[in-house]
Amino acid sequence: MGWFSDNLSSSAVGDALLGFVDSLLDGCHPRARIPKSVRVPDLVGKSMSEAREICFHVGVKITTAGAHPSSRGMGSVAQQNISCGTIVPRSSTIVVRLVFGDADEAEHRDLGQTP
Repeated sequence: MGWFSDNLSSSAVGDALLGFVDSLLDGCHPRARIPKSVRVPDLVGKSMSEAREICFHVGVKITTAGAHPSSRGMGSVAQQNISCGTIVPRSSTIVVRLVFGDADEAEHRDLGQTP
C-alpha cells in the first residue's frame, strides 16, 4: 500500500479528516446532533397552515380535536393542549382546537337566541 492509504487508516488522520468534513458541512449531514427536547411554540391565533409549518420546523407534530367558538379569525388555532414554552420530547404531538365561529354567536346559540 502507498503512503496515503497507510496514513489515512491511522485513527489520528481519519479523525482529523472527519473533523474537517464536519466543519465544512456545518452540521448538515446525518451525523449532526438533533436535539431530543424542543420548546412548544405559540400556535394560538395562527392559521392551521402556519401552525403546521411552525411545528414542522420545531420538530413536533400537530393534530386537531374539534372546534371552539372564539373572537379570533375563523379557522385559526383557538387553543392548544400544551402551553407554549413548555419543553417536550422531539416528535411530541400538540393537539389544537380551531375557531369555528364568533364567541358571541355561540353564546346566543347556546341560549336559543338569534344574535
